[in-house]
Amino acid sequence: MASVNTTTLASICLAGVGLSAVVATLTGNPMFALVGGGTSVIALLLIAALVPSGQPTKPIDGSKTNTLAVIALVAACMTGLAAAAIIFGHVARDQISREGGRGDKLALAALIVGYSEVALSAFTAMWLVTFLRFH
Repeated sequence: MASVNTTTLASICLAGVGLSAVVATLTGNPMFALVGGGTSVIALLLIAALVPSGQPTKPIDGSKTNTLAVIALVAACMTGLAAAAIIFGHVARDQISREGGRGDKLALAALIVGYSEVALSAFTAMWLVTFLRFH
């Protein structure tokens, strides 16, 4: 992948919000919308913060964006794929540090969103267990 289109990434994040809402409606569990939609919004904000405005459409130095970094960020935007985002994010950052290339900030954003989703899911599970136990 020669360049990263931030509009496409933002669209994928917004699709993650919509997908989370659909899954929540179909399952009758609003926590899917809360966790999945929340992490997708976090990913969207990270894209806005980490990708510089006025980004050139083609890399200036001729290096390519690491494909795993993009895959990691897409996985981070999708509900339930936090583990894949974390794995791909770490592998992408390792490849970028060894071989060079672009996409380190994308991989970092995927890691932040992935770990946030894991933490939020663990917190939600603990809350549900506590809520169900005492009510």
